[in-house]
Amino acid sequence: VSVRAREMTRAMRAHRPATSLLVRRLQLKRGVGKSSSSSSLSSLERESEATVGGGKSTTPAVTPTLKILAFEDSYDIRDMLRDGDVEVEGTTVFSQRWTSENCLEVIKEFEPDVLLLDYYMPPFTGLAVLKMVNEEVKAGRLRRPRRIVGMSSESSCNASMLREGADDACVKSDISSWNGWENR
Repeated sequence: VSVRAREMTRAMRAHRPATSLLVRRLQLKRGVGKSSSSSSLSSLERESEATVGGGKSTTPAVTPTLKILAFEDSYDIRDMLRDGDVEVEGTTVFSQRWTSENCLEVIKEFEPDVLLLDYYMPPFTGLAVLKMVNEEVKAGRLRRPRRIVGMSSESSCNASMLREGADDACVKSDISSWNGWENR
């Protein structure tokens, strides 16, 4: 039995939906599943077909991983995502920090694809963290996350995060409704 067939079987048993091409492209950018052949990159970006139990199913060649890092001191973001039916298991690596202490070291080590920043957080606000991230990226010392999302219930705080370079902002209690999850 091929590795791909085993992965498909596991996914089918877990009733996981097929992971999108966006997540696969993030994985390819990180070098996961790349072949030394230059022509294989375009074929890896396409989903490959495999047959299991007589039925045809489309799945990625390797299970992609989306890395989400949340800085939030009051609410369990993983629970909020689960409650909102956002799949955080199986195709996602998730980490939450309850303080922004050592935030740059954590971001550098984790290398998130999606960075969620609470505006009001000790010891540095999400806005201060975003400014530090921008400085590190500009200096070439940090890879910028693909998506940075500010989270606050105050529209002025979200506007500040957007002005400083966040890709999006939302009310924290609505994080599971953020349109970025649909584009996975």
